Parts: sequence; C-alpha cells; structure tokens
Amino acid sequence: MNTPFINTNNQPQTMLQNIKECQNKTKISFYEDSENLSEVSKDFGGIAIGRSIARVYPKTAADCRDLINFANTHNIKFVIRGRGYSQGGQSLGTGETVTLDCSQMSTIEPPNLETYTVKCQGGTDWRSLALLTTLYGLIPKVMPFFPELTIGGILSVGGIGGNSHIYGCTSSNVQEIEVVTGKGEIKICNSHEDRELFESTLCGLGYCSLITSATIDLRKFKSNIKTFYLIFSDYKIWLAAQKWFVENQIDYLEAFCSPTPLGLQAKDKSWVPLNHWLYSLQISIEYDEQEPTEAILGEKTQGGYLIKTGVSFTVDFLMRYGARAQNIKKSGSWKLPHPWWECILPFSTLSEIFPQLLTKLPIFFGDGLTYRIFALEDNCPPSFMKALGLTLGLAILPSAVEPRNLSRVIDSFQKLDEWLLPLGGKRCLAGWLGEMSNQQWQQHYGDYYQTWKSNKKKYDPNNVFQSLCLKES
Repeated sequence: MNTPFINTNNQPQTMLQNIKECQNKTKISFYEDSENLSEVSKDFGGIAIGRSIARVYPKTAADCRDLINFANTHNIKFVIRGRGYSQGGQSLGTGETVTLDCSQMSTIEPPNLETYTVKCQGGTDWRSLALLTTLYGLIPKVMPFFPELTIGGILSVGGIGGNSHIYGCTSSNVQEIEVVTGKGEIKICNSHEDRELFESTLCGLGYCSLITSATIDLRKFKSNIKTFYLIFSDYKIWLAAQKWFVENQIDYLEAFCSPTPLGLQAKDKSWVPLNHWLYSLQISIEYDEQEPTEAILGEKTQGGYLIKTGVSFTVDFLMRYGARAQNIKKSGSWKLPHPWWECILPFSTLSEIFPQLLTKLPIFFGDGLTYRIFALEDNCPPSFMKALGLTLGLAILPSAVEPRNLSRVIDSFQKLDEWLLPLGGKRCLAGWLGEMSNQQWQQHYGDYYQTWKSNKKKYDPNNVFQSLCLKES
C-alpha cells in the first residue's frame, strides 16, 4: 500500500484540513495519491466515472465508528466500497466524497456447529467464506453466482444464487448484522432487535448504514452434484418446465436463451439478421452415494433435448462462475465496460410478453440473454422489490462491450426499462441503473418509498453516506 499523505489537489482547503484533522485524531491513514484515487474512480461496470478526494481503509467496526463520528461534525462524506464490482456507480464517489474501502475487513470466525451459522466481517469475499465453512461440512444457504463479491456488498443489494427458488435471496439468510449507522453508532440488529435498522440495511445499498459484520445461515451439503442440460426450441415448453422444477424444488436451476444466426432477411427496406432462438435449462442435483438419473426430470425432457449430463463436486460447482471471470480476464475483456442489466418480473407477466422481449434484444450483446429463476418464497427483506408469488430474474450479462457500442447498449437498456417497469418489473440494484431520479426511486420502491426516505433521515441525518447511484435521492 502507498504511504499516506495529504496533497493539494485543488480541493477546498477546509476539506483538506478536515481530512488531516480526522487522520490525526483517529490515527487512521487517508490516502490521496493518484494510484489509490484512480482505482476508486471506476467500478466493474466501466460505465460511470466517479471521483473521491481520498481513500481510507478501516479494519474494525470501531474504526468505522470513529471515522463516521468525525464526519458528522466536520462535513466529510463517505462512499462505501468493497471490491468495486458494482455496474452503475453504486461504489463510486461523487467528487466530494472519501472512499471508505472495506476490503481489509475480512476476518472470519469458525462456524457455529449448533446453530449452523458463521460470523464474518463485511469485506470478506464469498469464496473465502465457503472454503472455510466447507471444512466443517457446511456451505452458505445461497451462494451468489460470482464468489469474489464481498459479504457486505451482496447483502446490501440482495444476492441471487442457483437455488434462490428454494431459499430466497442471499439477504434472506442472515441471522444478524453489525452495522455502523450514518450517525456513527455501532448497532447489533436482527429480526427481533432493532428490526427496522436490520431490514433497512439488508438490500439497502449502504444508504443509511454500513455492514461491518454479518452472521450468515449455513446448511449441510452433499459431496457431489450431477447436472443435466436441456435444450428446447419452444419457449412455452421451456417456461412450463422451469415452473415445474421450481414447484418440485429441484436443487439448482438456471435458464438461458440465445440467438442462433441463420442469415439476413429483408425488413423495412433493409437487411437485418434472421435468428432462431434456443432455450436451455441447467438442472443440478446434490447427492452422496446414489447418482441421480434422468428419471428425476420426469416428463420435462419431452419437447426438449438432453444434450449432456455432468458430475462434479459441490464446492467446485458453487465456484463455477469464478472460472468465467478468469476467462474474461484472460481474453483481455476485463477492463472493457460490463453493462449488466437485471430486472425482476412476475412469472405470468414474462410468460405473456416473452415473444415481444426477444425482438427488442440487439444481437451485439454478445452472450445473448441470461434468464434466471428468483425466489418463489416471499421471504426477502422489504427493501428487496419483487412481486408476490413466483418471480423470475431476467439478466443480460455480456462478457464485455466495446466502448463504441456502449451508447447503443445503454439506449437499449433504457428502452427495456421504459417498457418493463410499468408492467411490474423491478430493477436488481446491483446492476446498471442509469441516473436514477427521485421519481424513479419512488417508482422502484412503491409503498416502501416513504419508509426508505424516513430511514435515511433517522439513521443518517447528515447524509454522510453518498454515491453516484444515490446522489439524487
């Protein structure tokens, strides 16, 4: 890490003096060198550009409390950052903020084998957590798809895994959290004690409190997983199969669809691509000794083609999307923009509009459309917006987009939002959001909006926590 220093980078002298005084009082170093500030000027999405005037690395909840207490009396603003994997500026500064980098808060305690829980700091990544708990025969109930994300980051946006149709979002499976509020108070909260703070922090985007540690629900797992891959040419059969697998609580379920180019066709006096869409399912089942056969799929192979089955270890399976990230890095695409768009829709709505949806997706998205099942149970925190009953998560996750195509991608996302949000769609707050106005936040939260706003005033009255994503709220 670079040596901390205070420079004169054209920031107001009062702000520089406040930062220096905070550093002297708390004994926590602030960093203002170009390397540190350049790293926190961008996130994984590569769309938004932020700016912070300094970067600070707390290691404990007490560090965070001391920093935030000083900020309240000296007008310092913080943006919370884990590893910066947001896609829409959620972890980026507004130009007058200090980046509160939680990446060094990564201590994990041994799991509690009686309660099936594990306590860890908010900067811990899910890979490290799972690798430790598996030594005790336990894994998190819902592992997010990308294991390099941090505990605090995922819990602040919701978190989805391949078994969310059984256990809900990741934030549904937390027994307790330790937070530091915007008022500088360390609080231990759960569903019984300080419930309002507990519920407003989970899926809360760091709007009014910072997650410093969490007690995560664990479960026993079986040693192996067998995966079946089905492909369909009829989307109606594909959708019906998903619904059946959800209702029968198959262990893990993911669904995808992608275009197969057939050539060009004449349309509106021009030539446009002609594509045939294919629809696939990935069904995975844990087992110890008796390996599952395709009989477990019931009649759902009818109308579909079973192209492959595979067997792997459960732990390896949970980390599978880490391999995708490594491939993106090897290809050189890691540093290119990653505009990831996610929307949560009622199953009935998506079933009705799906043919129209396919016509609105431009081919240059690369990976096509990734389509995932979200929670069937209504056990998500109240700030996680979803419809009642079976809801499906729709995600477009291109490996990378060339900068010359970025404006076209964003324009497509905006048009999808304009169409789907009035139909009951809800954004997944981890992805691209665009420049959200107060009106758009109100549309997103609906009846919860006033609670969301009042919690901000209650727990962060001086607006200490800010980000590019929340600057208008």
